[in-house]
Amino acid sequence: LIFQGADLPHVQCYPQPIMRWTEAFYAHVFGDKPGYQLRENDYAFGARKFGGNAQAITGKRWLHHTSLLWDYDHARMALLAHPAKKPAYRQERSHEEFVVK
Repeated sequence: LIFQGADLPHVQCYPQPIMRWTEAFYAHVFGDKPGYQLRENDYAFGARKFGGNAQAITGKRWLHHTSLLWDYDHARMALLAHPAKKPAYRQERSHEEFVVK
């Protein structure tokens, strides 16, 4: 998603307001799924992550990139190390317990 600040004047050009707006934007697609919500910086169904995001903000312009977890190989997922920086709601769970496809 790429916007000029004037395109969405009610959304401040800062990460948290943009993420709150995207949570509502994606609710049109995922809102009927139980537990859909923005958890810290992730899109989740309850306590299980299904998407993440990145942003670039320059003055009154911003780009919001979302990555949705569609599918994965369980054996390969088990090979991944825990990231150094992780959300509190992860609670030290393995990738298998933390993400949902």
